[in-house]
Amino acid sequence: MGTLYWQLNDCWPAVSWSSIDYFSNWKALHYQVKRDFENVLISNVVENDTLKTYVVNDHLETEVGDFEILFKDFNGTVLYREFEDSSTAFVVAGSSELVNSIDLKKVNVDLSEIYVITKYGNQEVISFLEKPKNLKLPKQEVKIKSLKTEGGYKITLKSDVFVKDVFLYTDVKGHFSDNFFNLEPNSKKTVIFETDSDEEPELRYKTLNGLMKN
Repeated sequence: MGTLYWQLNDCWPAVSWSSIDYFSNWKALHYQVKRDFENVLISNVVENDTLKTYVVNDHLETEVGDFEILFKDFNGTVLYREFEDSSTAFVVAGSSELVNSIDLKKVNVDLSEIYVITKYGNQEVISFLEKPKNLKLPKQEVKIKSLKTEGGYKITLKSDVFVKDVFLYTDVKGHFSDNFFNLEPNSKKTVIFETDSDEEPELRYKTLNGLMKN
């Protein structure tokens, strides 16, 4: 059994809701779909001022992993930590388990100024407790370094503040190993750009921070 979604790709050049365009380039959606189809998936849901964390296990065996959750502001400061020494969670095969609940009324933070990191085993996901349009994202300056490698380029990105939904693009034909990702403050992100072209790519990017008018 599996899941199909509309629309995977385009049969001609067009502005559409496909995740892969006519030229086989991955759009932002396709990178996100890849993450959403992981066999072990962390899902945070807010219900009645309670943050509920579920873990979905599509493996054929029970998953066992340490669980931790952090609330950080957009400068990277930890404002709240659940399970500082970690807590072990068991999720049986082919199931979705509620592994934690947090009463948000007891957490004294502005939800529009934070992001949440949830860790389970080797998985880690960044979530938000407000709609994107309500987030008070800071102005950012993403620093990008590119190094020529065999078969492409090694790209390193860094920012002093949190940057949401970084999308890299260039006119040179090729494939980014990852894209449409969040960039944590003072943390380096490495992306490989595979290309057969001899032309050095002029790397550009879009972010949600750059679109906000806060």
